[in-house]
Amino acid sequence: MAEKFEKVRLWIYNNLVWILLLFSVSLLLLSRLDIFIDEANRLIEKLSFAVASSGVFAAVLKSLQFQGIFKEEIESIILSDKFIKERKDKEKLWRSVSRAIYKKKYPKISKELNNIIFNEYFPRKRKYYYDDYRATITIKELTDEGIIKFDQTIFYKVVMQAGETVADIVGAYSVDKPDEGSNFKIINDRKYFKIDGVDILKDLKKDQVETEFETITTYKTTVKDKPIFTVEMKDYREYNIFEDNVKILRTSAITNEMNVSVTYPSNMHVQFFNIGVIKEFEKVHIGHNNCISRSHKDGLILPNQGFGISFGFKKV
Repeated sequence: MAEKFEKVRLWIYNNLVWILLLFSVSLLLLSRLDIFIDEANRLIEKLSFAVASSGVFAAVLKSLQFQGIFKEEIESIILSDKFIKERKDKEKLWRSVSRAIYKKKYPKISKELNNIIFNEYFPRKRKYYYDDYRATITIKELTDEGIIKFDQTIFYKVVMQAGETVADIVGAYSVDKPDEGSNFKIINDRKYFKIDGVDILKDLKKDQVETEFETITTYKTTVKDKPIFTVEMKDYREYNIFEDNVKILRTSAITNEMNVSVTYPSNMHVQFFNIGVIKEFEKVHIGHNNCISRSHKDGLILPNQGFGISFGFKKV
């Protein structure tokens, strides 16, 4: 029933001009037949002219619509940033547009794809992004027993979302546990943790969790009323590369521009690899010996993306 009603409604809409003009002519003829009293005939005649005017107006509107004049104006309004900003259903609107883009292509995974993009890669969990991220790894020694000793320095700017005044800085690193029976003790020594150059290491909230295979250390701090601020940390580490020869760094927030520098002794072989990034890191300073330099300036690094390096002895 509803389907039939919809078809009738569309037919009337598409033929509205002719319906109004035909109705107008019918009323005019009716007023000339002298069926009613003179006052009624005059009223019907005026009504016929009004209906005819409506028909002409409808014809003009249809013509303008056909030419796209109203369409362009309406689109310029509903697609404007100001209109979208005032909407209370922006999430629903985004999901609807996304479904229209790729649901036909990926009907089985469109819902999961939508959730991952919206929850993980839109800046919702974090109220900030990182800028000018610098990772410097200075490997001081690799002993014959496979013990690697290095300093790691991380520096980045935190840029707050407009209107946000509180940033919860959360970071974590994990190290594989030594093999059973190993006599070597893993060293993870944090030297400092600075906000805008001020060391707040002693004030960090730290938590350590041990799983079957690794030890995970998490740190937290809160920064207030700073639209842009810097974070810098330095760690000294020692462990056996025969038990863990891969080091991975992933960012926890959207990152704009990252530079990586790794220096190492002459008895080492070090390999750099990309993790998940859409545009790969570029090689820079390629003329330096025992040094790997990479730069990512084209595009953004998304959460859980970054880089990794593997260690080994150089073959003689």
